[in-house]
Amino acid sequence: MKVTVICSRLVRFLCKRKFVRSDATLEAMEVCLALLAAKLLVRFSPVSLPFFVLRTLGTGRCGLSFYDPRLTRGIAVRIAQASELLPCRFLCLHQALAASFLFWRRSLPLFVGIGVREDEIGKVRAHAWTASLGNPITGGKASELGFKELATFGSACIRIESYGAEWRIDVVPL
Repeated sequence: MKVTVICSRLVRFLCKRKFVRSDATLEAMEVCLALLAAKLLVRFSPVSLPFFVLRTLGTGRCGLSFYDPRLTRGIAVRIAQASELLPCRFLCLHQALAASFLFWRRSLPLFVGIGVREDEIGKVRAHAWTASLGNPITGGKASELGFKELATFGSACIRIESYGAEWRIDVVPL
């Protein structure tokens, strides 16, 4: 697909959403560009490179000083909207790569899992999913879908919660 068609559909996507604030427009553009970059990475790179990127982003910065579930849900919703409205078809691995980049940029914890299962006719199906502190971001809950984990990317992060005058600090494995 030509670059001009993709850019014009991206502009229509942004206009259709009627973003009023400029930061929301920039966030939507960031999500769209992350998805397109992930698509190009999977399409035109050796097989090992996307997994190297996932490993690098998964073990990177986790400077979690607070955790706001609204922020992670917002990223998940934007990824789902952009995946539906952009002209390309974005598979679960594309969405997982884009989510890992977006979470890495915001220093938020993210778990990326890649697994397989056998379907009804005996074909092996692969799937990639992401979660942040137990909340699914992309790909749904793999345990409910019956996928067996082959590879996981992510690290443990510290979650700090306040309970009135007390602070509770937990090390949360992703």
